[in-house]
Amino acid sequence: MPNILLLETATEVCSVALYSNGGIAALREDLDCKSHIAVITLMVEDCLKSIGMDYTALDAVAISGGPGSYTSLRTGASVAKGLCFALDIPLIAVDTLQALAWGAQQTVDEFVIHIPMLDARRNEVWLNAFDHNCNPLGTAQPLILDNDGLEQYLDQFGTDTKFILSGNGVFKIKDTNISKNAYVCAIKKNSAQFLGSFAVERLNAHLTEDIALYSPVYQKPPNITIAQQPKFTQI
Repeated sequence: MPNILLLETATEVCSVALYSNGGIAALREDLDCKSHIAVITLMVEDCLKSIGMDYTALDAVAISGGPGSYTSLRTGASVAKGLCFALDIPLIAVDTLQALAWGAQQTVDEFVIHIPMLDARRNEVWLNAFDHNCNPLGTAQPLILDNDGLEQYLDQFGTDTKFILSGNGVFKIKDTNISKNAYVCAIKKNSAQFLGSFAVERLNAHLTEDIALYSPVYQKPPNITIAQQPKFTQI
């Protein structure tokens, strides 16, 4: 079985895990991280040391590829790319929402549709729908929760369908906006351990990324402003 370093930095969570011997062998995470760049490399080193593994034993690095926060996703991608270049190993990107759906699926034992959702600021979330095997039923999209936006999104799957909602976007949902068949899952935070099975599948299928060209899927473009040159009045 491969040894894969797993990095989750799509949201406020900074999480690092090691997949080894068919399961998660080490996990370090900060669920409300203020600066991913300040702690992620320390977490990586701590995970490796905790099981006595050297960097050279890694077969690949997998990252949560978005959607998510611009700054934190870039941090994860930069660290992953640096390790992949230095160790000459593949880079794997896992859909953040699909990984969340997998985490939620571990809490239920029935056929449901998973709706993982991430906070996209204001009254908006990023979401997608996945079946009980975590196969996507659509594409990731932003959704404004005003005017029963979530109810309208769920209606496309039928009135008798049971939904499990997960991710940090569920905090934006008011009770009046939840369908009678929709239930909020205990999984509200991302975790690197959710990436493991997808990372192995993608590595075995040779579905890896171009390290130089890879870019994460951002929720929104960065808010970059250009400084204005001061205007001087001639005297």
